[in-house]
Amino acid sequence: MSALRDALAALAKLETLLQREGADLRAGRIVQAGDVAAEKNALCMMLEARIEALEATPRDERLIAAARRVDGLARDNERLLEAAKTGAADARARLAAMAERSRKVGVYGQAGSQLMMPEANVTKKKTA
Repeated sequence: MSALRDALAALAKLETLLQREGADLRAGRIVQAGDVAAEKNALCMMLEARIEALEATPRDERLIAAARRVDGLARDNERLLEAAKTGAADARARLAAMAERSRKVGVYGQAGSQLMMPEANVTKKKTA
């Protein structure tokens, strides 16, 4: 039953790793959450090999319960990653809109016509 013990240990490690990833995502630590990808992949590959070795053995409820927990955590983290991706895209769009509006800042000349100053967003003295 070494394969079962190894599979349970790999699932426990994966569960801990997914919990850490989820905590990082909830706290906005996107870079740290991304750092676990290689470790997750290695654990999944090892787990896959252990589970293949178990296919001829009877079902073990501990293994099934652990796999369900890991699956739930992975699904939660997937939703968190999608939300972070959407949030980052929205923030980029808002920043781009702000930059565009600041480029349209201008001044009025003596005749009352607006003289656009492309460099107005980088200077405090906006005179023509």
